[in-house]
Amino acid sequence: MNNNIELNLSRKDKPNYEIFLFTVFYNNQVFTEIVNRNLKLKNLNSINIFVKRGLVSNFDNDKINFIEHDLEDITYDFIFNYVFKNYRNKHCIVLRPDIFIENQVNLELLPFYLKNDVFLCISSVLINDDGRMSKDGSRVKSFYSMSQDCWIFVPKYEMVIDENIPFNEELNEIILNKYLNKKYKLVNDTNNFRVLCKIHDGGEDLRRSNTRMDRFKNGFVSLPETMLINRINVETLMSHLNMSDQDVYDLKCKLLHDILEKHFRN
Repeated sequence: MNNNIELNLSRKDKPNYEIFLFTVFYNNQVFTEIVNRNLKLKNLNSINIFVKRGLVSNFDNDKINFIEHDLEDITYDFIFNYVFKNYRNKHCIVLRPDIFIENQVNLELLPFYLKNDVFLCISSVLINDDGRMSKDGSRVKSFYSMSQDCWIFVPKYEMVIDENIPFNEELNEIILNKYLNKKYKLVNDTNNFRVLCKIHDGGEDLRRSNTRMDRFKNGFVSLPETMLINRINVETLMSHLNMSDQDVYDLKCKLLHDILEKHFRN
């Protein structure tokens, strides 16, 4: 996704809109820091925190709301079904509790990026206490991203995710993508948007591993980052995936077919 929108709009043309941010309560000191960072976002209307009923927090800010639930384990379907139902046509951001998003030029132009049913599912950049940023080297090298940490979207459609998908298990977001992909154009746009994940002690409590592969039997959608996708060509795929000449030929035929079909359809 490389729209170069900021090159075509003057500052006076930038849209006025409000951001409704959603996250999940995390009983860790770093969560207070994350919430305070996110409170600095321009156009922020509110930060809405999903919290298990009975838990007490010392947050005292007019822009912070709590959404109580009785779930033993918060799930993607609970979070996104809630947002789809209650925030129709609003500009919404769902974040993991160790994620913050800084003000950036492209965020000021968010309504333009989200036109035509675009749904941003963004992987994060790690940041430590000294402000040094890094990426998971193994994922960068292999050109894929099996995790997303920030979702930016406008809920437009009646949409029900009818599968219980635990929020704090690794890889479950690619199951969520399967549902979102039915209505939206999903983009892991790390070229135009940067979200940051705070490295901190106790992170193992936030994301459990799950090695059961049968949970993917009904399908999933992987979303490699745009900054990685832009580095991929057929020759790169051949070297990394050991594609045969026939595989390469079939891939090129499929690409040409899709391009021609779209051209004639329009």
